[in-house]
Amino acid sequence: MEIEVTYTKKISRCYHTCPYFDLEGGPGPIMVCNHPDLSDGRGIITHPECDDGFPPKCPLLR
Repeated sequence: MEIEVTYTKKISRCYHTCPYFDLEGGPGPIMVCNHPDLSDGRGIITHPECDDGFPPKCPLLR
């Protein structure tokens, strides 16, 4: 049996708190956004915009 669950989570920044934040590859992992609404698939996330807030192109800010 499977059930679909939706929940609300308050987040104050992208870096390691957003459920769509992910690390990919190497040699040093690249921070990426896995939000399903991104037209290019995965968005690359950079510092410092993700440390204390959200990148300007964040799909959650729309």
